[in-house]
Amino acid sequence: MPTDPGKYGTALSPHLIVAGVTGAAGIAFALYKYKQNLLNNFYLRFRNPLKQQKIHVINTHDECQSAVQNIIKNCTEHRVLGFDCEWVTKNGTRHPIALLQLASHDGFCALIRLSKIQHVPSELRVLLEDATILKVGVAAIDDAKYLLNDYSVKVNGIIDLRHLATLVSEKPEGLSSLAAKHLNVKMDKDWRIRCSDWESNALSNRQMKYAADDAHVGVELFKVFIYKILRQNYGASWFSNYVKYWKEIETICKQFLNVRFTYKKTAHPEKGKNINFTDLLSKQQKDSLKNPNKLIKRNYSLMVRSKVVYENCYMQTADGETLCTCDRKKAEWYVEKQLADMVCEDPFTIQLRFEPAGRSVGEVGSFYKNPRKKACVVCGSSHSYLKKNVVPKEYRRFFPAIMKDHSCHDVLLMCLDCHQLSNMRDQLMRTQLANMCNAPIMNSEQPKIVEDHDIKKLRSAARALLITSSKHNIPAERKLELEKYILKFFPSAEEITEDLLLSACDLEHRTENSLYESHGKIVVDYFIQNPGGLLELEKMWREYFLESMSPQFMPEFWSVTHTKSRLEIRISEGRVDKQDLEIAGIISDTIQTDNVQLI
Repeated sequence: MPTDPGKYGTALSPHLIVAGVTGAAGIAFALYKYKQNLLNNFYLRFRNPLKQQKIHVINTHDECQSAVQNIIKNCTEHRVLGFDCEWVTKNGTRHPIALLQLASHDGFCALIRLSKIQHVPSELRVLLEDATILKVGVAAIDDAKYLLNDYSVKVNGIIDLRHLATLVSEKPEGLSSLAAKHLNVKMDKDWRIRCSDWESNALSNRQMKYAADDAHVGVELFKVFIYKILRQNYGASWFSNYVKYWKEIETICKQFLNVRFTYKKTAHPEKGKNINFTDLLSKQQKDSLKNPNKLIKRNYSLMVRSKVVYENCYMQTADGETLCTCDRKKAEWYVEKQLADMVCEDPFTIQLRFEPAGRSVGEVGSFYKNPRKKACVVCGSSHSYLKKNVVPKEYRRFFPAIMKDHSCHDVLLMCLDCHQLSNMRDQLMRTQLANMCNAPIMNSEQPKIVEDHDIKKLRSAARALLITSSKHNIPAERKLELEKYILKFFPSAEEITEDLLLSACDLEHRTENSLYESHGKIVVDYFIQNPGGLLELEKMWREYFLESMSPQFMPEFWSVTHTKSRLEIRISEGRVDKQDLEIAGIISDTIQTDNVQLI
């Protein structure tokens, strides 16, 4: 029966009903999102992020040990720490870091007074060097540099919060400005507190609050920026436990680990617009996302070896015993000089026509006979190589010839990224050796080059007079003064001539300091004069390389005691100089040399 419009009203078409339902759903969703954003903004604006702050001042080694244990416990899931340092500067000279501040996510703030403890305890050192625990702050990489200089501690896992601010299109400002804008926290930045005596017997309440806030605010800002990044990229809501997304957080932060922040003019998406954080990364950073175990390549990629390495040609003795592997150029040289015959083309093999001084014996000999792999010894990468000297050349160059022979044992292939990381970590070992051997890396008291300031001034005066345009610009009185100064150095000259000026310009004002001793030379001399000798120094560098880089693809039979074993073989064959053995430090009760005829 037809519906009566007069009785029940106008009939609605199905299309209008669907449109109405869809519109209502859209309005409901918009209200939901508006409510969620409103709650988010309300939460971020009116919460007190420092409410749970608990300040602990650490004055002793035992207190430090307890605090570090607490921090490690707090970092079981939330693997992030606020990080900051304070020091005293007097008369323009910076004193060693006096206070180290660390804050965990729950508000635990440890103010570790290094000026009282006088060193960095081993537990704290391990925590700071753990790259899996992020240390966040503004310009924290500078504080880390001072810790390395003052206490030989290499802080790993540093993140400058300004990198994260840039990712979410926020202005990368100082810590105080970021805290005011994103946490609604007003920090005490009075210069009287910032420049106060951090080495005093006891810290004031205001000093403690200032120091704790610097570290605690860092953690809270990290939470805010990470929340925004996760919401934009993974749809995480503000109340989610961001530990759930820790793998994603690590991927984001990987690109900025230990990278100094620099202000660059870059185009960023409009504020409030959802972005993909990878859009803001450089090409190198995007490439490294595909392989998160790699660091960003530096400019020294031009140093990559272009020649073929490890051609693995074989050299045999006259009776056919394999002696070692070598490159093809060396093998062909023996053939051209009629010292050897080629016996095989693939692999290229030569057979010597004479008896070599020694043969391959034991594991030492096996190392030289084994073919070497063309891959990074750390990560196994098979492209872009650099040669890494496990014992740096600045020390090896002062070794006796017997320890320089067969140095290929300590020359390993590494990819660009691993090579860069290894060189950075080597600086810690250099610093330790500098302290142990009283061998400053940069000797300001006895510089390598000495400048004669009088000659330098003479050269400058001569150049000024030589330039034609300058003659007209120099006042007559000043010109006369310069000429008199030049004639003081040339008493036999009657007047200033062009030849005289050219002679003055050619004078050398920089000379080598005869009293200068390099860091490497001092370290080598120290080990020569102490038990263990140079073998101990060599062993220290090899062990440090294994510990700091954890290489997974080392050559077979590579050993930290390789040189000692090689010299023992030479001792048994009577092919060694006693003085070289003493320098190396191999003479001991365990090595019998009385019955061996030494050269």
